[in-house]
Amino acid sequence: MATDGVKIIDGDTAYDTYNEIIDLYDSGETAESIREKKPFPPEGYVDDFDYEVMVTAYAQAFWEIGFIGDDIIAEVKRVIEAGACVKSWTEECGAKAGKARQKELDRLWTKINSPNPKIRKRKKYNKVTEFLFEVNDVLAFQSSCKAHYAIVLADMFRYRNICDYCFFITDYKGSLPPTIEQVRKSKVLGYKPPLSGNNIADALAGMFSAENIKNLEGFADMMNNMQKNFQEKMETETASQILLKLIDISHKELKKFVDKFDVIGKLNLDKTKIQLGSSQCISDFEELVNHFDNLEQHIEESNNRQLPADLKVTEEWFDIERLLRNQR
Repeated sequence: MATDGVKIIDGDTAYDTYNEIIDLYDSGETAESIREKKPFPPEGYVDDFDYEVMVTAYAQAFWEIGFIGDDIIAEVKRVIEAGACVKSWTEECGAKAGKARQKELDRLWTKINSPNPKIRKRKKYNKVTEFLFEVNDVLAFQSSCKAHYAIVLADMFRYRNICDYCFFITDYKGSLPPTIEQVRKSKVLGYKPPLSGNNIADALAGMFSAENIKNLEGFADMMNNMQKNFQEKMETETASQILLKLIDISHKELKKFVDKFDVIGKLNLDKTKIQLGSSQCISDFEELVNHFDNLEQHIEESNNRQLPADLKVTEEWFDIERLLRNQR
């Protein structure tokens, strides 16, 4: 199910559709130019469920900004009558969930059939334009117990007035500040993507009704072979892949203790080899230092968490050199 909840804006697909329209509106686009850049009816949907989510999110956004049109209203009516989401929610989560989705659709239908009395004003965002560091910068810092550490800026997340710095963690720890060569020869904290052949088997099985499965000779053997082949393929493809464990710090917070860092150089990172994984949000320098002073304990606690097999990962150290561009 490609959504997180029954509401109109409730999940990645709905939020992506809604936010793209709102961002275009805030940047000064007209109804015509928005529809040119974000066509209606929506494109690129996976199935009827996905399509309903996109159509209703589109309608919600256009109603809020005062651009709702008859064709959008007519298409909302059609997808509501088709009932793809209500059917899916009912089958997968029960009648209560299906009724909850229907209630949200009824509210939307009532809303879009009347003009919006309070059209959303265009917002201007104070975007960060002067950055504290650059991607590939290697930062050294010292803890209160005189230990020196190093982090590397792998990426920056920028959206509207948000700017977050995404650092990966190295295992450098010394009584002296690191050199760039020492960091290059150090290790980075990460984990390999979890493997689950069951995922594809379940997805394929979902394509068949129970009656069809009964009529397929050797269906179970076929699915088991698919699962085995997929598992072997994934193990081969992910053998060299790692997801980086990150430290995320917002621009606003980082400004408060930017003087605690020394930029000792840059690493020539290969973007094609960088895959960002889960992150730890840090709000002040004391929290950062505490995290590094107790890093091995954090790793152990993370690895000992009880999780389903298809979500279980093991944090470990990998050579940083595998993330660098090949030197010719």
